[in-house]
Amino acid sequence: MKNRLTFLVGILVLAVLLAYMLMFQVRYDEWTVVSTFGRADEGSVKDAPRLYFKWPPPIQKTSKYSKLIQMTEDELEEVATSDNHVVIIKTYLAWRIDEPLAFFNKLGDLAQAEARLRPMMRDIRGVFSGFRFTDMVNPDPTRARLTQMEDLATGLLQEKSTREGLGLKIERLGIRRILVPEKITESVFERMKQERIRMAENARSSGKSQATKITEEAENISNQILSFANRLAGTIRLEGDKEAAQYLKEFRNDPDLAIFLRWAETQKILKHRSTFILPIEWIISPDYMLNTMRQVLNRHSMNDRRVER
Repeated sequence: MKNRLTFLVGILVLAVLLAYMLMFQVRYDEWTVVSTFGRADEGSVKDAPRLYFKWPPPIQKTSKYSKLIQMTEDELEEVATSDNHVVIIKTYLAWRIDEPLAFFNKLGDLAQAEARLRPMMRDIRGVFSGFRFTDMVNPDPTRARLTQMEDLATGLLQEKSTREGLGLKIERLGIRRILVPEKITESVFERMKQERIRMAENARSSGKSQATKITEEAENISNQILSFANRLAGTIRLEGDKEAAQYLKEFRNDPDLAIFLRWAETQKILKHRSTFILPIEWIISPDYMLNTMRQVLNRHSMNDRRVER
């Protein structure tokens, strides 16, 4: 009984070893390249998720590659800008295996791929030297050109990867970090401060010019309105003089009647609480007041004659 159990356990262990040596599984998120004596062709790539059979090593070996995006970071490095500044940049690379057979033949595994990609990243990073310092470091996000820089570097690295047949898809070569050397930080910030001061002065000057223009336009419009009002007032005054001339003709024939009518109108006004300041001569001598009224009527009569002419 004991020997039979030992035999069954041995058979089970042997079956597991044979399954491990002769079978392999492919997951949904990976490729598997089955190489025969170190060589592979188009039929060696397996990507359907299921179990496969193979010959045991050293006849056939399997190399598994993930379909997911890989991340590779480079070290900090100084880069000179086109306007003679220096910045310290750290870049990252997002990539994935696009052609597993080409990747197997050119690189073999992820460690070799990263060892090959880092020098390429440093070479391509030289395109950043074609941009100015303010394109990389700028308090105004609309003036920064980091996206354009990353797009340019990504396109160049993808062209180089395709030309060398590495079987890779470059998703993004981006800037992880930008540092400014301490020795030039103060001078750069002072230059940026002066630039903001100039922008503020230009804005104030433009505002003053616009204010002066608005004031001049308002004065021109005001003068036009006043001129029109004066002309209209003159016309209305002339019409009033013409109409008053008809009544003054009658008052000229009978000045006492005119004085009486003025006195009656004054009585209406005096019904309300009013204060009048009259010359002392009018109070002492009523005849003096009547003579004054007659002189006024005579002057109006002379004006009526001029109007009639």
